[in-house]
Amino acid sequence: MWALALVVGLAGFLVVATAGVPATHETTDSGPAIAAGLLAVGAAAVCVLVARGRQRATAAALLGVATGIAFAGTATLIKACTSLLAHSPMAVVTSWQLYALLAGGAMGLLLNQLSFQAGPLSASLPAITVVNPLLAVLLGVMVYDENLRHTPWAIATEAGFLVLFTAAAFALTRHQTADAEPPLAEDPHTRRR
Repeated sequence: MWALALVVGLAGFLVVATAGVPATHETTDSGPAIAAGLLAVGAAAVCVLVARGRQRATAAALLGVATGIAFAGTATLIKACTSLLAHSPMAVVTSWQLYALLAGGAMGLLLNQLSFQAGPLSASLPAITVVNPLLAVLLGVMVYDENLRHTPWAIATEAGFLVLFTAAAFALTRHQTADAEPPLAEDPHTRRR
């Protein structure tokens, strides 16, 4: 049920927020793109630095947030590369976006593995699951001028779907963790003879 709620929450948000609302244009705005990139790199770096020396669950959650930021950044760069590819395959090879995508993808995979190793999945996975799509949508709005519906009904519905999505992400990982815990060993002194 929680997995279904996760899918319904994310799909519902995307359908309500973006259905029938075209982007203003397909190319990036360089000013907002640079600002968003610097903010994302800075936020991910702060998460990694703060995670050092923290308890396992806190470190895993912070590294999960950094991973979600990296994955959202790579999604934005993938869109940039596909837009360039539509014009010319050579334009992709000679663009900085392709090489930033490769570096960002590698960094995202590294952070992903570090977050999984830093502590329990119940701390890192919800952070990755929630931060990645939400930040990708925000970057789409900032960098590509994508429009989201903003009527009072749409905002309330989008917020409801986001709450459902976030709650399902946390509940699902908590549920999986509880199922994976080994049973307690039986105390030999309490065993009947």
